[in-house]
Amino acid sequence: MGLFLRLLEDEDKGAALLEMVRAVAAGEPDRRVFEVPPASFEQVPGAPFAYWVGESTRRLFVTLPPFESSGRNVAGGMKSGEDQGFLRLWWEISLQGKRYRPFAKGGRTRHSTQRFISLSIG
Repeated sequence: MGLFLRLLEDEDKGAALLEMVRAVAAGEPDRRVFEVPPASFEQVPGAPFAYWVGESTRRLFVTLPPFESSGRNVAGGMKSGEDQGFLRLWWEISLQGKRYRPFAKGGRTRHSTQRFISLSIG
């Protein structure tokens, strides 16, 4: 059995880690602590480190047919491939202009006040 500690939502990682270690040592439950057998990850194609999803979710990859079966194809959505040329930060443009539309963009600034805007094509 592997023990996995999820600290993504905690601002003070050090304090959160100490808190979780103490909870585990005391046998107390903590929603950020996951106990998963590492072999369980092999059920998901590519064996991602998906410790936060339940066993029932991982098992779906074994019990259901692969998505790309029965004539289905998987493809990525629209991508500029060149963010510098096609995306602008909210403060770089006039929001009254009709050439730009909101565009959800992840990354290290996804929680900040900066919002990316995409050039509207058509």
